[in-house]
Amino acid sequence: MAVISTHNAEHYLWGGQCHGWHLARTEQLSVIKEFVPFGYSEVRHYHLKSEQFFYILAGTATMELGGVVYRLEAGE
Repeated sequence: MAVISTHNAEHYLWGGQCHGWHLARTEQLSVIKEFVPFGYSEVRHYHLKSEQFFYILAGTATMELGGVVYRLEAGE
């Protein structure tokens, strides 16, 4: 078993300046670390079949779920 990190994980670029790394990628589990610079955002979207978990490592994030807007801080 190999140790996985952003140094050896599959990397992708999205939104021009946002980075993602697949830390785990199987049929049952996907773990992605993302870096989103200040002022950038994901395109508003929804998933028909998906379960997601977000944990903010640094900075803040704003998310909308079910019409409610949440502001998340580092550590949340």
